[in-house]
Amino acid sequence: MSNLTDIFKENKKTYSHLLFGEDRQDLRDLYHIPKNESILVVAPLDEKNMLSSAIVTDRYIYSYDRIEEPIPLSKICEFVFLQEKMGSAVVAVGQKREMILYPKQVRRRQAGEELLQLLRVLQTNMILLTPSLKRQYEKTIASVLVQVRKSLHETGILNEKAECLLSIAEDAKICETETYFLRAENLYRMCDTLKYERFIESLQELHVRFEIVDQLKHPEELFFDSFVRDISNPYLIYITQNLIGAYTALRAKQQLQEKEAMILSYLCVRMDDELYLHKILNDYSRKMGEKSVWEIMCFAAKFANERMSSVYNRIISEEEVTLSELSWVDSLSLTPLHYALMLRNTKAVEQILEMKDWSTYHVPDSVDREQAMLYDFNFVASILYENPSFLRRIFLKTSNISKPIVKAINQLEQKIYINEKLGNDSAVSEYKMAKADLEKELSKLISETIQSNRVRAMRIYESGDDFSKYLMQVYENSDSLFHILTGTISEWRLYRKEQHFFVTNIEQRFNLSYYEWKQGVISSKRVKLEDVLFQWTDREAAQFEALYGRKKQEEKQDKKRQYHRYTYQEDIRFDVTVETPFEGSWFSARAHEDLAELKKEYRMLVKKYHPDNAMSDANSTAFQKIMAEHAEIIAMLK
Repeated sequence: MSNLTDIFKENKKTYSHLLFGEDRQDLRDLYHIPKNESILVVAPLDEKNMLSSAIVTDRYIYSYDRIEEPIPLSKICEFVFLQEKMGSAVVAVGQKREMILYPKQVRRRQAGEELLQLLRVLQTNMILLTPSLKRQYEKTIASVLVQVRKSLHETGILNEKAECLLSIAEDAKICETETYFLRAENLYRMCDTLKYERFIESLQELHVRFEIVDQLKHPEELFFDSFVRDISNPYLIYITQNLIGAYTALRAKQQLQEKEAMILSYLCVRMDDELYLHKILNDYSRKMGEKSVWEIMCFAAKFANERMSSVYNRIISEEEVTLSELSWVDSLSLTPLHYALMLRNTKAVEQILEMKDWSTYHVPDSVDREQAMLYDFNFVASILYENPSFLRRIFLKTSNISKPIVKAINQLEQKIYINEKLGNDSAVSEYKMAKADLEKELSKLISETIQSNRVRAMRIYESGDDFSKYLMQVYENSDSLFHILTGTISEWRLYRKEQHFFVTNIEQRFNLSYYEWKQGVISSKRVKLEDVLFQWTDREAAQFEALYGRKKQEEKQDKKRQYHRYTYQEDIRFDVTVETPFEGSWFSARAHEDLAELKKEYRMLVKKYHPDNAMSDANSTAFQKIMAEHAEIIAMLK
């Protein structure tokens, strides 16, 4: 490593935020640096305190936290060095381990960026000095691309880290064929046909081999099965947010190919867009075929159950259910409130009752009037609980029947309060008697409902159909709920009840159409002749027209025209420029320190770059970057 000192001397002026020649004893003691090592560079976290720094000696690279084993310079080509974005941590990624060399910084971004640049220069020069290291670096890049591919399958599309790793491989021109295919697969998963075609054109301009380009011209053959396998995995819940762009792009298309319709169907499940899913199945189910429709609905049922398993775990561990989880249902259409009632967790029931208006809950369209009663929260509570005050609370919070009486009681209470203030005793007495009568009526209604529910439950036990008895079993035995959520991972049956599909254990038997899976493979099936592939209901057709029909589109266009007219009347300045403190930043130095200034500049930039003002890819990209940096600065200021 005798030439390292010369390399650093040549580049010293480039790195104004790094410290050269700071060979201090306190640093040696803290990092356990032997005397025979020379400290060449220190990347400090703070100007006043250098005792938490990334250090490069003539033999090792030491991490700022002093926990990780230092990287020998002789093995520097076993790693690639990266920052996901400006100001983020400098990370070393190797075949066997990964370590943070320099942490995420806001106040002193340049030190991290300069350290990254220096390490890459060092790596390049060492490969030139020792040609045998080039082979090692090629192996490292190959292993990194394996990580990129794994990340692609786990996150749906390339995340920031994977994008950065892929760019490093592309810049190094190592494993070029693999990089072309990874980049192409990522673009395919974005479902943007135009971007994919531009990518193919760029490869042709680079004179990439004809065989590779010709293969990439048929992306469905290369990437469709892999993409569907990933997005139809119900246990990969958190890739959903990365697929919003693909979902939006496919939704914007007027006509879909068969495979595009299948992809959009899976994405609609992930985006909770049941209405659009049913529209696609109505339009394309005959092209897709019976097996594909059942596989899509199987994913919908399994995905619903997997999400609800997190609600189940929250309730049994005494954690609060989140606001977003309140809208979830499992494949049986059971809600978090049903779960809390079945698990006998009164604390969770109280919390969930307060978070949402449960009187608006609608049972699945496939259940008849008698079965609809089984989903009623008052019915479930009546057969599981004896506490009158608790049952009364459930009734008042979930029943529409009680609303007029409760409203009348509240109005009487207001009149009583006003007349007490006025000293009108006769009116007060009259209103109190009326209120007492209503409260008696309400108590009687609640009592009769509870008794009626319990009588109905007995009838179901004696003469109910198989599905109703099954639901009763799930309600009364919380272990049954546990087995639905956990015992259907490797083997399960998917039953169809009109347009409603639900998952059970394979031991469960109903006189309904079903497909059975074992170890992820269809093992048996029985589909009744009267069960058509998929049928669009009149209610769904009306809902779709209201949400997505021509009239709705015209209303959106009118609103957009009104918006533009309003903005121009406000005389928005589109020529605003801001003095930025860092390269690539959208905001001034003052905005990085003052929230009021940040808000002012943010408003100006949003007005200038909002996609509605100028529909272009550049504007859209700039707008996203502005929003991301704005959020980052707010987090730093707070």
